[in-house]
Amino acid sequence: GSLELRASQIRDCRKGVHLQDTATSAQCGELTVRGCRFVNCAVAIESAGGHLDVRGTAFEGNDVALRLDASVSGTAAANTLDGPCFGRFSRPLSYCCRGNTFAAEDDSDVTQESEGDSSEEGVAPPEH
Repeated sequence: GSLELRASQIRDCRKGVHLQDTATSAQCGELTVRGCRFVNCAVAIESAGGHLDVRGTAFEGNDVALRLDASVSGTAAANTLDGPCFGRFSRPLSYCCRGNTFAAEDDSDVTQESEGDSSEEGVAPPEH
């Protein structure tokens, strides 16, 4: 199945959106988030699998914007964050982040121009 959030505001909660794997489904499906605002969430969006596409969304005062299982694919683009995107959690290798704006001083937890390739230590970036 799929879920789409548009122009929604989710605030003051432990998990803003939580897509969980179920016994009847190998993947969680697809979540599309457009023009939303997540405020004061411990984790704004958590997904145990599937496809996640987040664009034009504001993350304000959250402990972590995205907590994603290694199997999650998709893109986070043109979002604004005033805190960590992934925090202590790793970005899945098949998840692309680009064009996001960080208001906070520490944006070291995500490489902005990643195209789904790991920029972590020990893995060379692709040659263009």
